[in-house]
Amino acid sequence: MVKFIQPKAITLAGGGEPTIYPRFNDAILKLAKIPQVKIGLITNGVIYPNGPWVEHIQWVRVSFYSIENEMYSGRPVILRSLVLNNISRYLRESGIPNVGVHFLFYRKNISDVLPFAKEIYSRFRKDQESFRKMHIQFKPAFIMARPSGLTPKLHRKNIEFLPSHDQVKNVLLDFEREFSVDEEFGRFLHSQSNFGIFDQLVNGYLDELVNVTNPENFPIENSQRESCYVCLAYRLLDPSGFIYPCFTLAEHRSREFSLGHISELPSIDG
Repeated sequence: MVKFIQPKAITLAGGGEPTIYPRFNDAILKLAKIPQVKIGLITNGVIYPNGPWVEHIQWVRVSFYSIENEMYSGRPVILRSLVLNNISRYLRESGIPNVGVHFLFYRKNISDVLPFAKEIYSRFRKDQESFRKMHIQFKPAFIMARPSGLTPKLHRKNIEFLPSHDQVKNVLLDFEREFSVDEEFGRFLHSQSNFGIFDQLVNGYLDELVNVTNPENFPIENSQRESCYVCLAYRLLDPSGFIYPCFTLAEHRSREFSLGHISELPSIDG
């Protein structure tokens, strides 16, 4: 498959937590033999695998979650502390040059955005050398669906799931108040995070996310279909070996939208 696709970069991500694979270290060492390839890892941070694999990773992004109903991402709260400890290891021990912490927010947990940012900042800022490697990503969650599966009910669900305009504006006000007290915190978020996402949401991006599930926006005209070039840059391989041209189609694991199975790829010698 590698010879067929000839990747310049490989990201190990979802479809199952990558680090629980028993031969994770061996897999990374094998991928690292691809000439000039760059490897990244998206992980929930619960497991920090043993081995020299970290020497071949250009970036790692750890997903961090809110506590809801006394559970951390549906699992025991104790895992939260384990994830924080592993973030520290990625920063201080791994040697990986870029370490990101990703926080997915929505209507129910948007009030956790500022406390999350303050906790990450206060916990890791003392070691400035490793702290410079850190980046925070704030990402709004929204409901994804194939265009053929959109319904008014699903659209309403998406509207109720996304934060409201007032919630986002209040978050911005809370951050501004915090920045007036701690200017260094403000400089950190403006230089080492995508803090601008909140301004973008207020100024139209939130409406775009709402309309992702609006059935009135579909079917897509042929002229619009021709403007998507993601498939030219990416190939996504799911755990069962099926190849997809983009993340959106792979999300639903619908075989009819796949490019086929890796076993069907033509043989390439050399």
